[in-house]
Amino acid sequence: MYKKLNNTQLYKVAAKNLGLKVERIEKRERKRWEVLMISNAKKFLIISGAAPGLFPEVRRWNAFMSGRKILTQKILKKIGYNTIPTKEFIMADFSSAKELTTHLSKKKFTYPVLIKRNEGQNANMITLAETNQQIQKTAKKHFASKSDFMIQPILDQNEYRILVINGTVMLLHSKENRFILGDGHSTIQQLLDEIPSVKRDEVFEAWQHKKAGTKPGTILKKGERFEFHLTKIPSTDVYETKKIPKPIQKWASQLSKDLSASVLGLDVFIPGDFKDSNSYTIIEVNSNPGLHYLSEYCNDDSSAVRIYEKILKDFFKK
Repeated sequence: MYKKLNNTQLYKVAAKNLGLKVERIEKRERKRWEVLMISNAKKFLIISGAAPGLFPEVRRWNAFMSGRKILTQKILKKIGYNTIPTKEFIMADFSSAKELTTHLSKKKFTYPVLIKRNEGQNANMITLAETNQQIQKTAKKHFASKSDFMIQPILDQNEYRILVINGTVMLLHSKENRFILGDGHSTIQQLLDEIPSVKRDEVFEAWQHKKAGTKPGTILKKGERFEFHLTKIPSTDVYETKKIPKPIQKWASQLSKDLSASVLGLDVFIPGDFKDSNSYTIIEVNSNPGLHYLSEYCNDDSSAVRIYEKILKDFFKK
């Protein structure tokens, strides 16, 4: 029912369900970024898919922190949480691109690695590199744009998204790489050609071929998977909106308190079952996580609206 609705449109549904007034007060080129005012007789809030964001009680410094990966990692480590081993590179430390690349040429990495731009949460800002030369090439681009970056190993562990709203864990789901399935007679390249080029990652595809010992002309067996994009998408291998495992509830709620954060969209590696929270490794923290994808990827038409209703109820009852 809500498959094609963006986050602001889902908010409209939630607000109307609660008898609240909804007005569009600023039009944007992209509908998901339009600015809405939601109100009752006593108070109002303003929301948008972009600034000012989807969650009215997120502190500005929480949003600032979550938009900067290096800062997020420093704070998480300082308060005792596991993060991915990281080497950070601050452009202000280097007077030229040559100085930066010379510095990088002396560094040792276990390949492949991920190069992540410090600011923002767009997956397009992540690059895979298998050689120091590839790292240097990407680093030059970062220096030209004065964008700090970090280099991390690729961890082959189960990845999950955890959503915390006002101290309550509202959602847990698994994530997986985009993949094609073999049909027993088509080559990998033939199957990939059916995927729009904007949704593919050629560097990642080449790495997958190298890992699996396949080539573009390899025919996949029926049901055999071939992953073709670095960025993971939601999956329903694990999907919970009500029966959240207790170790997840306890750990994520405590993290929310430790960060003084009313909203947390957490991407987390968990290598085994959920029992040992000491094994959790935080990938990223998001203070403005959208929920529009739940209908499309997780076949869940109700949770996004239900969660937005909770946000509105919590705000307007105060």
